[in-house]
Amino acid sequence: MLPLTQDFAERRGAPRRPVRVTVALQIEGRPLLTVRTVEVSASGVGLSCPINLPLGTRCQLSFLIPLAGRPIELRMQGAMVMHSVLSQHDGGFRLGCQFVQLPSDIGQRLQAFARSAGL
Repeated sequence: MLPLTQDFAERRGAPRRPVRVTVALQIEGRPLLTVRTVEVSASGVGLSCPINLPLGTRCQLSFLIPLAGRPIELRMQGAMVMHSVLSQHDGGFRLGCQFVQLPSDIGQRLQAFARSAGL
């Protein structure tokens, strides 16, 4: 069992980079949501969202990540909500979404993006 005081960052599997961009979040059977990123890694994204989404919710994400003059356009057909917590700082809920079936070339570019911040 993990200690209750363990920082969430210690359990992350990939370096993350803080970045704020607009995201179109689509969940089947629901209206399109406009949310924003908090941080991005090669394996997932942290989002600030006005509503709480249940763990395991599958969604589609579409957003641009600035990368050395060549933005990465991400149109993720598969992402899954892995955690959701109320965040006064983020003005809603902070969601952690894991990418599902990420193409390797996009994963490599995201990894380079996250590491460029020295994280």
